[in-house]
Amino acid sequence: MMKRFHSDDIASHFRTAVVLIEEGRLDQARKCLDDADILATNLNYAVQQTWLDRLKTQRVKLQLLIPCHINRLPNELLVRIAQFLDVGERLIMSQTCNTWRDIILTKHLWTELVINIKQGPMIATSLTPSQAEKWFQHIKICAQKSGHSLEKVQIGGPFPHKLLVPVLSVLRRSAHSLTFIELTALDQERCYSLLYRYCPKLTTLNVRCARPIPIDSFPSLKVKVSLIKDSPESVDVPFLLERFSCDPRVRHPGLAKHMCCLRVLENYNPYIESTKRLEPVAGQTLTPIEAQDDEPWSRIADCLEEWSVGPHWPSSEILAAAAKRESHLRYWERKLPIKATFTKLVKLEGFRLDRNLRFEFPELRELLRLEVGKGHDHDFWSEELGRILASGPLLQKIDMKLHDRQSVQNDWVIALRGLQFLEELVLDVSANPNIILLLLMPRITEGAMGQAKVDFPLPKLQRLTMTGWLPDAMRLVKILAMRNKLKDGMSLFEAREWTLHRLEPVVHHMRSAAFTPEQRKDIAPAWPPLTTMEENLAYKVENPARCRSLEMIELRKLRDFPVQYERTLREIMPKVVLDITHSEPLFP
Repeated sequence: MMKRFHSDDIASHFRTAVVLIEEGRLDQARKCLDDADILATNLNYAVQQTWLDRLKTQRVKLQLLIPCHINRLPNELLVRIAQFLDVGERLIMSQTCNTWRDIILTKHLWTELVINIKQGPMIATSLTPSQAEKWFQHIKICAQKSGHSLEKVQIGGPFPHKLLVPVLSVLRRSAHSLTFIELTALDQERCYSLLYRYCPKLTTLNVRCARPIPIDSFPSLKVKVSLIKDSPESVDVPFLLERFSCDPRVRHPGLAKHMCCLRVLENYNPYIESTKRLEPVAGQTLTPIEAQDDEPWSRIADCLEEWSVGPHWPSSEILAAAAKRESHLRYWERKLPIKATFTKLVKLEGFRLDRNLRFEFPELRELLRLEVGKGHDHDFWSEELGRILASGPLLQKIDMKLHDRQSVQNDWVIALRGLQFLEELVLDVSANPNIILLLLMPRITEGAMGQAKVDFPLPKLQRLTMTGWLPDAMRLVKILAMRNKLKDGMSLFEAREWTLHRLEPVVHHMRSAAFTPEQRKDIAPAWPPLTTMEENLAYKVENPARCRSLEMIELRKLRDFPVQYERTLREIMPKVVLDITHSEPLFP
């Protein structure tokens, strides 16, 4: 006689789920277990816990029988997914099942070695022998798990100098596959002689030297390392670096000949190296690398794409001394100024103008952290900056600080106004705040054929950041409003008249407020008088569709910025950021 199935009987649901699991009807079994869970909530606590434990056991059996879709993926794809996980996530993955554990242990996931010794006020300034041995064993184990096929090695923080040779010996076994190396060891000469020159695929080298950390009781430290004997074929591999970042105060002997294909360079001072060109002996032919000119710029000018100049840049005196010193070491004389054209450079950061360097950057897109007028006479830096800007017509971003307080020459102002693709301009004009007005003011100029036209400077400008007190704040608001109207198709005269009419109530309100005599002078400064040409309604911007309105303006370190000016500025600008350092109430 068959028992009747009761929908409110938890035991019936449980027995049915067990039978369905044995028959492989997993979806129906899951439904029965879900119904049993709901019925268990109506039981008293003791009975409820008993049933929940039994249901949990069946759910575990059910889960083991359900195929995991991710395990259907090829192991190569699972390895690729695991490469994006950090160490903790990989540990969790290895504890999930044996299949995933085998994937985590594959050598392709251990091609990167990242280790760092942190320092701080609460951390010891030295390592005990056990700590040093543990640190070294970690490097050794990672190298072994990779099958001595490490591709990326990043050892940061203070480096135990006593373990430099053992570490280099371990990494040397992966020399055939290493492409990225970052070491903080001070002895770079030994790093080159024991490791770098044996790496044929090495393309990225970061040398950020840190203070070495000592090891207490070093003689008691037990480290076993098997040294590799050099073969004639493995010495002086002609690798070519593509990215090089270093400490400019530390010499890197031997690396100069590997830099003819550099794309990214940071903090490198080429005049700190010994870069004399080798002279071939009888019957010897120099390799292309050995035959490079010993002038540092000749090696990097053709390939360099990004260049961040470090703080220890050679001065004019150093350049002149180097030229004089090496002139009688070569059969031709180095001539100053040194001229070079960086044909592929798109990003230049921290460059400093120098009389002995005349560089050109025809493909430059970003010119960052440029300081002008500091330590140079006005005529020189104005002319030199104008020349550099003129040689880079494709510039899209400029970050510059002006130190010169003299009246501004036209060389660099005209060159900057003529940049047709500039989208972002960051200026620190604390020394000469009114320069921004000269850069943005539209005006009528004569073309090459003597025809008058409206000069709309920086037509692609979208983001403007200015640091420094701006006395002519209202004039800046007027210029921005006039630029918007010129973009909409108005003539120069119409845009100017509309701006004056639109902002007249603001000016009147500001004049009626209580200001000091110094503040009153800056409320509405007089504009240059209109010429006969500017009163002609026919003068409009050619192709106004190519011009863009500012999307964001940021004014930093303002002494004050009246509320009425701010309101007007926010009406014509989508985003306004003001940083007022000495804000004082301007209205009674």
